[in-house]
Amino acid sequence: MTAALGAFFGSVGGFTSSLYLARRADRQSTTNHLMTEFLSVAFLAHRIALEHLRARMSDGDVTAEQVAGGFWYPGDRDYYRGELEGELNTHQHLTMYIGFLVRMADAIQRRRIDVDAIRAGIGAQLRWCDALVLEVAAQTQQQATENDAPFPTWVTAVRLVHDELVDDFPDGRR
Repeated sequence: MTAALGAFFGSVGGFTSSLYLARRADRQSTTNHLMTEFLSVAFLAHRIALEHLRARMSDGDVTAEQVAGGFWYPGDRDYYRGELEGELNTHQHLTMYIGFLVRMADAIQRRRIDVDAIRAGIGAQLRWCDALVLEVAAQTQQQATENDAPFPTWVTAVRLVHDELVDDFPDGRR
């Protein structure tokens, strides 16, 4: 009887240990994959396009309201699409960037990434476009709400990424 109990608890312990190690390897793999994607040359095109959009918004040439009109249904037919940069226009680059943030938020919610490693690895780069994305998200939600339309789920996702991964500046600003 004692041997049977010992064998049972030993197998449960071994099984639990192997699950823990597999989950840890999956977290590391997902963390590395997301950081590699963000820092890749292909994704750099989206980040550069967002920097151009951020500059246009800072200059007052484009507003978050104009950009947000393309992110809710039925939206504004005259929403800001931007210039063609490579094969995509500015709005499409922003959509790709938001898609990345949605995948990042999903990984955070499912605890599939090492948040500290992501924050240390790409947190500063995430901060670069953070204000722009949050402003567009707020305008998207506001416009959708004003028009009795549902706002897209990415609005919540980008806020989660902001809260979990974007560090404050030393003076408390984000």
